[in-house]
Amino acid sequence: MKRRHAEIAFDGSGTLRYGSRWTSAGLRGVYLADSLSLGILELLVHLGREELAGMEFVGFRVTIPDALIAPLAAEALPENWDAGHPTPEIAHRLKAIGDAFLCSSPKPVLRLPSAIVPSQANFLFSPEHPKFQRLQIEAIGPVSLDHRLKG
Repeated sequence: MKRRHAEIAFDGSGTLRYGSRWTSAGLRGVYLADSLSLGILELLVHLGREELAGMEFVGFRVTIPDALIAPLAAEALPENWDAGHPTPEIAHRLKAIGDAFLCSSPKPVLRLPSAIVPSQANFLFSPEHPKFQRLQIEAIGPVSLDHRLKG
């Protein structure tokens, strides 16, 4: 997480404003990576090495009870869902999955495969879900990246 966004890390304002692979703009959602290293890979892919060079990052540990996680069935994924730049049709289908989850799921967290490392997971959660408060969120402080990752 970019340090300058740490105060609003869990309010969903990023997806509200911009949308994402899995959500349309206008809905509050928050993404989490299964591990700190996967989160760093996600940053690298989305920001690029040059952009990482001047940024400071912080990490969070989020404990989610298993009962609050909804899995995404593999058959729900369209073919080529993990393309770096999905076609408009695939992008629309992915957003429909996340939007439906945010609007109607009885659980606050959706487990999603990572497009970068499909055997690992990312999570989408709704900060507006009534069970959101059951997640335990702990700041773990500054995250240093090796200079080789920064270009």
